[in-house]
Amino acid sequence: MLLIGPASLLRHLFGWSSQREWLVYVSVVINGVFFGAALMPTFNEMLMACKELRIQESELAQYGLVSGLWNMAFSIGDIIGPTVGGLLVQTLTFSDAAAVLALCSLTLAFLKLTQRFYRYKTRHKREEIDNGSESEDETKPLLSSNPVIH
Repeated sequence: MLLIGPASLLRHLFGWSSQREWLVYVSVVINGVFFGAALMPTFNEMLMACKELRIQESELAQYGLVSGLWNMAFSIGDIIGPTVGGLLVQTLTFSDAAAVLALCSLTLAFLKLTQRFYRYKTRHKREEIDNGSESEDETKPLLSSNPVIH
């Protein structure tokens, strides 16, 4: 997104006075490749969260719920995206609006990496606790196999 405008910072840095056609083509290709790479893992993340929370009993119900939520969020983005983009272009120039959207994308990428790191750390801590704290009392059955008759 920074290259599509290009952002004012890049124009001043490289001494460009206007948009370069080759730069637009390159940035659209890069945007398309990374859009798919950023979008597809979201479905799997939602599916993993649904399985961890045990929201639905069957896998078919889980896939149906996640697919519905994912498509709903995508459709809401189809509505909100052009609206916010139009407001940004009215307020700022096109290149600055593209830079703001690039900053939003970078912020979301940072938040996602932070969430992944946190999940990784808490999962390992949970595994260490589960593996290291099992005592005989925790593994002993609550009811004996021999019934007591009075």
